[in-house]
Amino acid sequence: MNGLAIHFGVGVVFAADIVGYDLSLGMIIGIILTGTLAAVGTAGVPGAGLIGMSIVFTQAGLPIEIVGLTAGVNVITDMIFTTCNVTGDIVGAAVVDKSEKKHSDYNEPLVDITAQTMTK
Repeated sequence: MNGLAIHFGVGVVFAADIVGYDLSLGMIIGIILTGTLAAVGTAGVPGAGLIGMSIVFTQAGLPIEIVGLTAGVNVITDMIFTTCNVTGDIVGAAVVDKSEKKHSDYNEPLVDITAQTMTK
């Protein structure tokens, strides 16, 4: 859910800018960590990002009511961050595929079916 983690970070920076709240470097690092952990624990259903956003807003010291401000643009931004999720999953699958091709020989069958049927 890498797109959701980015969504949390962007949402907090957007909300802090609207309210006029200055974020220090330590707070930004805390937002990154909390956003990553909240993204891992959030269900992969539409609209669940708004619930997880409240966790990150609370950690940043922002009022919970600001979630309503981000809800208006959530429909548009959710599509963008879903694209990020899909792209990340595709890249991860490609890396695992390349890794597995290096460590195994596809010419050998995993199970020799002919030897098992002939012995019976």
